[in-house]
Amino acid sequence: MKIRYLLLFTCLLISLFGRGQTKKVSKKDMLDQQSRIMLCNHIFVDNIRTVKFHPVGLPLSEPVLFMGATTKLKLSFDDVNLDVRNYRYSIQQYNSDWTPNDELNIFEFLDGFQDEIFQEYNFSRTEYSDYINFSLTLPNDRVKWKLSGNYVLKVYDDTDEKELVLTRRFMVSENIVNITPDVRVSFRNDQSRSHQEVDFDITSKDLPIQSIPDQLSATVVQNSRWSSAISDIKPLFIKQGKLEFRYQNKICFEAGKEWRFMDMRSLENRLNFIERIEELEEGFDVLVKLDQPRSRKNYFDTPDANGKFVIQNFDHVSYRFLGNPVKVITNNSSELSEQEQIDEARLRELVAEIEQDDRMRYEEDQVLSGEYVLTYFTLDAPQPYFQGDVYVYGELSDWTISEPFKMRYNDQSLKYEIEVLLKQGYYNYMYAFQPDADAGTQNFTFSEVEGNWFEADNEYNIYIYYRPFGQRYDQLIGYRRISSFK
Repeated sequence: MKIRYLLLFTCLLISLFGRGQTKKVSKKDMLDQQSRIMLCNHIFVDNIRTVKFHPVGLPLSEPVLFMGATTKLKLSFDDVNLDVRNYRYSIQQYNSDWTPNDELNIFEFLDGFQDEIFQEYNFSRTEYSDYINFSLTLPNDRVKWKLSGNYVLKVYDDTDEKELVLTRRFMVSENIVNITPDVRVSFRNDQSRSHQEVDFDITSKDLPIQSIPDQLSATVVQNSRWSSAISDIKPLFIKQGKLEFRYQNKICFEAGKEWRFMDMRSLENRLNFIERIEELEEGFDVLVKLDQPRSRKNYFDTPDANGKFVIQNFDHVSYRFLGNPVKVITNNSSELSEQEQIDEARLRELVAEIEQDDRMRYEEDQVLSGEYVLTYFTLDAPQPYFQGDVYVYGELSDWTISEPFKMRYNDQSLKYEIEVLLKQGYYNYMYAFQPDADAGTQNFTFSEVEGNWFEADNEYNIYIYYRPFGQRYDQLIGYRRISSFK
């Protein structure tokens, strides 16, 4: 009898949560989904370069904020056209699948107005590279959000006709559920040394999650690569007051290897993986050291930035941190008169203002003093890869497989080659291979050139969404960023 009831209970669980199993997706649906996701984070014009969007002071973090937190997001980009443009921005709320939420009006999710103008812009301070840097901080005095969830920041050129120039996704999370992650090797024997699987549980003191599993879903993203995100993941089991997202071979990713890097923060000295620097009449050319394929090489653990870049210039820094010029002596407050305590508190405020001003001046100098450099990448290849193309990939390519980063095979030198205009900084990148059969999509693999190794350190971002019956938007009720095996 117990066995019979156990079988009935198992069947009930499968019927409740069967929707979490892998579904077959047609190529058209896959393309539509990829296109929808990628258009939420896209540069539409050639004159916009070096877009960064992240929490203030954290250039390697995802653009995620928690409701009620004092942290802000900062958008920065360069316009290599010298005409001052009239850039405006707006914010749109999106559903968990990155379709626009048309059920809410703007005043339900935003406290402020749309089509606000960019107030902050500065001209470059370089010898060769002319550009205008635009920046924006969110939330600000004009715009704040009221709800958690997915958002897309849209930037328009309103100088002549309103033209969309770039989009950036960002997320605002509540802290309602706790996420306990577990990254492990794939359960499949043929993927056990090349893939990583992400399992996790969620618990909550504020939400009866055990009774609402159908209203919850999760999305997992590896290394900011939204084109390969696994979304609409339903809980598999309810167990001991928690929901388990523990599938076998569903939340599974190619592991890759540690990202390659090159350090172009100096044009006076050759830093890591820079072969040659040439100063010409029109600017600088930089040759990155010849790269070798790694697919048949053993795994080697090296620190990386999981595909991202940081803009820095070691050569031209008009202001350097020299230490605090004001010394604050900590006294026992009981030994100070009331006026002395007031004076000491004011002195501490002054020191904090000086330090904040120092940081702002340093960051501004770094952004405006960087040269744009024609950067040459070369990949050794005795023969071209069969039926496919090789691309330079990472945040430097805006996390997309795109024509400007497609390499050419040189039959004379037996190398893949490409030149890309990049701003001075520290860059991570990899070589992605796209089979001809996947042309026109964002499907690609690192296995051909880089190889996959299950021990690679990857960053995984887990998002938990909640949409109760009758609600007209997807709440983001939990977020967790983790590193695999660390």
